[in-house]
Amino acid sequence: MAGATKEGFALNTPRLVMLPPEEVRDEQVLELYNDESTMLPWLPFLCPMKPEAMKKRRNFHRLEYQEGRSMFLDLVDRETGELVGTSGFRTIEYKSGEAEWGVVIRKPHQRRGLCLEAYQASLEYLKKELRSQGILKLIASTLPSNEPMITFLLKMGLAKRGTHTFGGNEWQDYELQVQ
Repeated sequence: MAGATKEGFALNTPRLVMLPPEEVRDEQVLELYNDESTMLPWLPFLCPMKPEAMKKRRNFHRLEYQEGRSMFLDLVDRETGELVGTSGFRTIEYKSGEAEWGVVIRKPHQRRGLCLEAYQASLEYLKKELRSQGILKLIASTLPSNEPMITFLLKMGLAKRGTHTFGGNEWQDYELQVQ
């Protein structure tokens, strides 16, 4: 599942290579975050994203990745080389033992099972690499209107644990105790 590429670390799925947030893909991620059909229904606080804001966000993701506090990866179609989304652990909190999973899949690539592949690869990494470091809980948050994600999280065995407010929106929180 985890492997190496010319860029270094990678998680591999049948159709995806999940790569660290390298600068070479920053423009593609900016396009993704400015795609209203993908972003506005579920992540309105991230769209539109100005180039300066994206640079700051990606630099932060790179720093957090290098320091082991995040593993939010770029999803690249292994056949075409196209960036189809981002996914992984937005935060890894060693004190609380939680890793927050998230995903963004480009609209044309949704409903093809790529979210499931990214989730399974992330969960497998958590079990093999992060559990021994005290990460025993996978958490995720979504807007109450994001019925496809709520259905997905429940199907994956996550349980609703409450709500929080961010960006002027109320978010539903889910968790999975990792065995």
